[in-house]
Amino acid sequence: MAIMDGSLPSNVGGAANVRNILRRVFAVLERNGWWEKVGIDGLLTLFDKHKEDLSALYGQFPPYKSFEPIIKLEFQRWKNSDEEQKKKLDKLLAKKVPVARPAVLVLVLMLMTAIWLTRVL
Repeated sequence: MAIMDGSLPSNVGGAANVRNILRRVFAVLERNGWWEKVGIDGLLTLFDKHKEDLSALYGQFPPYKSFEPIIKLEFQRWKNSDEEQKKKLDKLLAKKVPVARPAVLVLVLMLMTAIWLTRVL
């Protein structure tokens, strides 16, 4: 509903919730092996079914041509985020960082945690 209302997935504000929910859905589908059965087209069909069900409560949803491209783009960003984070982490680890620089170590730990969380969630 948020995307239908014009909210785009983002890293800031309330739109970050949209991105987090979508990424959690993607992770659950992948973790349970449902992507092979459903795929992105099946997920979009499921969204359409939810719109039909919710129309009884909220009225008919107007057509929104950008919905499908938004979901597909967010899925691609989610798939690429692990690779991007790993590249950043490898680049940081390749540098010879003195132990006296705690800010860099905290950054490395944050990146490692982000990679771990994307696999767990």
